Amino acid sequence: MSQANTLTVIKLQNLEISENLLLWGMRLCLKFTKSNLLPLKQLLAIYSKFKIDDISYSLNKIMKLIVNNNITKCMSFKCNCAFLTEEEFNLLCAISNIQSRNDYNGKKLLEMFLPKSRLLFAFKECINIANSLERESYFLPLRHNENINFNYTQNNSKRILH
Repeated sequence: MSQANTLTVIKLQNLEISENLLLWGMRLCLKFTKSNLLPLKQLLAIYSKFKIDDISYSLNKIMKLIVNNNITKCMSFKCNCAFLTEEEFNLLCAISNIQSRNDYNGKKLLEMFLPKSRLLFAFKECINIANSLERESYFLPLRHNENINFNYTQNNSKRILH
């Protein structure tokens, strides 16, 4: 987290319910992946209570991609129980941008974690997550990391929910 000094520190207690739901799932996937366990059963059990159990599959896939891609890099999701890490913040921002139809910004944020060859697959999984949350009226607030420079913003409001 080389940019942590300029990133706004966000306490977990200040997150929206939609962000907490995703963060919990991200951290569970990370914990289980490091232990060579499968998180899907627990994701389904909890997310079904919020009627968003279909995000379990997409979140599991995207976290596996991120972990597998970043195993050899110095960047990783480090669990911090009280605060949001920069990596968690950026993944939440990617999904919130996609949910807000700023697909370009969402893809740019995903590029931080994944090679271009896996980007389209990850982007589709993020669309699934964003759409599932939106269908049950869970909206992610649009936050901004000032350390990331977007040269172009696109509002793609033609994408439809599936």
